[in-house]
Amino acid sequence: MTTEPCHFCGQISGSTEHNLLYDVLRGRWAERPVLRENEDAVAMPSIGALAVGHLLISPKRHLRSFAVASAEQLAALDRLVRATTRELHDATGLPVHGFEHGSSACGERIACSVEHAHRHLIPYRDTVVPGLWDAARWKRLGELETLAAATGGREYLSYHAPDGRTWTVTTEDGFPSQMLRRVFSSALGNTENWDWRAHPGVETVLATIALFDRAAASELVQPAATPTHTLATA
Repeated sequence: MTTEPCHFCGQISGSTEHNLLYDVLRGRWAERPVLRENEDAVAMPSIGALAVGHLLISPKRHLRSFAVASAEQLAALDRLVRATTRELHDATGLPVHGFEHGSSACGERIACSVEHAHRHLIPYRDTVVPGLWDAARWKRLGELETLAAATGGREYLSYHAPDGRTWTVTTEDGFPSQMLRRVFSSALGNTENWDWRAHPGVETVLATIALFDRAAASELVQPAATPTHTLATA
């Protein structure tokens, strides 16, 4: 596990010292940029949002992936994923897709530069994402199969379709950083904007916040061009 400060933990706790969204958005609301939450999970805007409604579901506790969460934590995460997905669908009228790049259960490598587990939720106009099935050799998760059993402690990608089905793929060598962001960015016609570091997508982030809290979105001032903190590249 890394000894670097976790910006997701900072966002969840309300720290401005280790909080990339605060660096980008400023404003009091961005001190703790949580859109929805329950006892063990939060929904937060995604820096570099690829579409209006693109957000992240994360455990409140610092975990390396959804696969290592306890049964209680997984239940809370699942409830928030379902509730937030319904809100996104109602607000956008679009199918909502999910994906995660999960770090291995142990080891030095951090998937996608962020050690704190997070699942992306992205509204997209179709139920099929172009390029997704060519990106990896996916295996469908069995109805009674757990993510932990399917991934075996390895680094993994998971894709969660709008119809509720889940696919996974694992690796011993590591997947490219932001691999599924690139797939979705291309499908959305934003082939150059997949990297959240280079393209924080502030207007899209603010529009996403407005779906849940218009007052918060209007309170946020025009942000700095780039975050003042950086994370290591996986």
